[in-house]
Amino acid sequence: MRLLFLFLAAWWLIFPGCGDLPEDSPLSDIVIDDASVIQPMVELTRSINDQGSVTVRFEVRLRDKNGNYIKLKDGGVQVNGFKLGIKYDHSAPYYQLLSSDSTLMKTGQLMTVLITLGDGSDYALTGYAPPKALKKISAPDSVSRNNNIVITWQEVDSIFPQEIELKRYFKTSEDHYSNATDMFKIESPEQGRYFIYSPLLQEFPNTYKIIVKLISTRYGKIPKDFRSGGYFHAMFTISKIVKIY
Repeated sequence: MRLLFLFLAAWWLIFPGCGDLPEDSPLSDIVIDDASVIQPMVELTRSINDQGSVTVRFEVRLRDKNGNYIKLKDGGVQVNGFKLGIKYDHSAPYYQLLSSDSTLMKTGQLMTVLITLGDGSDYALTGYAPPKALKKISAPDSVSRNNNIVITWQEVDSIFPQEIELKRYFKTSEDHYSNATDMFKIESPEQGRYFIYSPLLQEFPNTYKIIVKLISTRYGKIPKDFRSGGYFHAMFTISKIVKIY
């Protein structure tokens, strides 16, 4: 999977206009009265960055059968009563709310996504935020690429966090930079630590920085009225920047 990701990333760098990027769906032009043509993809995230700043990000993408995104004509999307605005991923519309108010997503909180179709019908998607917040992640500020890195966290739990995201930044030439992202499962979160071994830091010779992100996720429910294959993720994340020399 990692090799496939790196191949696709390289392909995109060489042929930036040749990807099958989602577009604005033709369904955006009509009033939809049938939820079965929509595949919801819900990501509700409360994140803490390296400086300790909190960001709450609610994003809902409504995908048609061809993988393109739908903007609901005469409809809309809310999360816990807050209306989401329209943003664009290239030309593909999606719904987003961005805030620094951490109270919008509390530990264990019921999160309700309300999708209103153009004919006025409402559909509720529900899930819960993780029961424990990630508050502290520890790692060295800088490390040699020849050394392993030990990542530790404050909240020791047998379930959360479940994953760690490793994003590596590296120089490809004198004036060009790139990055690669890998996801790893945390097999024993109750140990409160995870090792990043030096070969990962050496895979790209000119790696100068990594961002390590711990992720706790709970999964919500999507009504059967919608097209199958969607998802509902409610996540807490916390990140740490490590410089590589």
